[in-house]
Amino acid sequence: MEISYLGNFEYLLKHKGVKVFIRAKGTTIEADSEPITISGPGEYEIKGVLIAGFKGDEKNTIYTYDLDGVRAAYLGEVRQKLTDKQLDGLDGVDVLLVSTEEIDLVKQIGPSLAVLPEEFGKTIGLEAKKEKKLIVSKLSLPEETELIILEKK
Repeated sequence: MEISYLGNFEYLLKHKGVKVFIRAKGTTIEADSEPITISGPGEYEIKGVLIAGFKGDEKNTIYTYDLDGVRAAYLGEVRQKLTDKQLDGLDGVDVLLVSTEEIDLVKQIGPSLAVLPEEFGKTIGLEAKKEKKLIVSKLSLPEETELIILEKK
C-alpha cells in the first residue's frame, strides 16, 4: 500500500489500481468504474477494500481501511480520549493517519506507524521521519510505534 498526503488533512491510499481518497467528510474509492463515496458509520467492501466507519464524536466518523493485510485508520478531527468501544474498533490498527496534533491518541491506540501531516511536523516535539510518500506492507511494519511526517504531494 502506498500512502500520500494531499494537504488539508487529506490522504490517498493506493493499492493494485484502487485509490482511496480519505477526507474528514468521507471516503472516495476510485478504480475502473465510477467513484464511490461513503460518509458516516457503517461497514463497506468496495473494490476489495474493507472499510468500517464508527462514531468518533458528535461531528466526526472514525474509519478503518483494510488493504493487502494492512489495517489503516483515520480519526478525522477527533481530539478527545477514545472510549473503550472506539478502541475496540481500532484494535489491530497498523497505520494511524492522524489529522490533529493529539499525540496522546497515538499512545492510546499503539499503531506500528503514526502518520502526521507536515503541518504538525514542527509542533509535535518528538523525533519523526519525514517522507514524501510511504510504502507499507505487513512485513515492513516496525515492532515499536514510529512517527512519520508526510510532506504534501
